[in-house]
Amino acid sequence: MSVSRPRITVVRRPDVTIEKTAPALSAPAATTPGAMLRDPRTRRSLPLRAAGYASRNADPSAPVRVVMFAETLGPGTTVESAAAGLFDPRGRLVSEWTSTPGSLGSGPLIAALSATPGTYRLRIAAIDKAGRAGTADYFVDALLEPAGPLKLSALMLGTLRNGGMSPALEFTSEPTAIASLDIYGSTEGKPIAAILEVAESVNGPALLTFPVQIAATREPDVVSATASIPIVSLTAGDYVVRVTVNLLNAPQGRVVRTLRKR
Repeated sequence: MSVSRPRITVVRRPDVTIEKTAPALSAPAATTPGAMLRDPRTRRSLPLRAAGYASRNADPSAPVRVVMFAETLGPGTTVESAAAGLFDPRGRLVSEWTSTPGSLGSGPLIAALSATPGTYRLRIAAIDKAGRAGTADYFVDALLEPAGPLKLSALMLGTLRNGGMSPALEFTSEPTAIASLDIYGSTEGKPIAAILEVAESVNGPALLTFPVQIAATREPDVVSATASIPIVSLTAGDYVVRVTVNLLNAPQGRVVRTLRKR
């Protein structure tokens, strides 16, 4: 599309998804989550939402690990079985995870899938104890963000639960949100620093700014970066959380994530 009128900019969304109406007939009952992964139809009896986060993997043949996080939307739902898979742009299932009997409960679903760098459709399928079936799809960039001589994992938002961080896709009455990412690479003793900003858009002015704590891990070339974000004062809506990593006081790279408060 082009516009001949001067000083007019045409803006488009990067993609639009139009779901096909499922056939009224021949809608077989869900058998297993693994079968639903391969069935393109959407199941909505069990509402799900999900996300994927890229991080480094120890396997050199599949150097990226995608951490899958999914949760049911109904209170008190107990998931009986679940599966997750990564589909490449050609629609091929390249990595799969299936739950084992008795390993799930009323909490969120968390699993890791290995992959080569690229863009994938992450699909999650689950069945609860009542026999309700649900699927959710999420497009994930299985890439580590370059930051000068360093690499950055995806930025994860969550809450403190049972002494550790649990991912969260939506916040309500929580007083704080926790932001976390890993930084990979040798700096030869050069100091790493990071700053976290909350804004209304990716490149808009910062509404809030917070320090980021850098800590060593068991791996010599990996450090963790975490920050606490007070969100009590934020009104309901979507915000952009961005973390800029600096080396020798010079910005090297940035990762962003949407924070949704309801």
